[in-house]
Order: sequence, then structure tokens, then C-alpha cells
Amino acid sequence: MKPHVKDIPCFKEVSEVIGRGNANIELFKVVTHKDFTPISYVFNIEDSPLIAAFEWDNTPQGWDFWCCINEGINPYE
Repeated sequence: MKPHVKDIPCFKEVSEVIGRGNANIELFKVVTHKDFTPISYVFNIEDSPLIAAFEWDNTPQGWDFWCCINEGINPYE
């Protein structure tokens, strides 16, 4: 069973950058994607929080989209 988007550990972090509505949309795309790979751990790179709930490359949005969000940059702007 796929998780609900609000149950993904990074939902709050993503919604703070792109808003709750867009977070719902983008994370729904992630959990319904055929290559969705959940990760059950969170880690830091250079003391910077990393969205580590799923493999970024295995999403429709791709690595760059999630890197922006991870850096606090809204990729829609």
C-alpha cells in the first residue's frame, strides 16, 4: 500500500517551500510513480537537512526539482 502524501516524513518541509497545495500535488506524483522507492531514514549532508523520504532520481520531477526544494528554493518561481 502506498503512503498518503501527508504521511511522508518530508511533507512539512516540502510544504514550507512550495505550499501545501503544491506539496500535495508533487508528493502524490511521487507516491503513485511506478519507481517509487521509500526510504526509512533521514540523513544530513554538510549539516543541511535533506529530503530523504524517497529516491529523488526515481520521481517524475527528478533530482534538480528536489534539490531546489531541499535548498529552500521554490522551483515554481
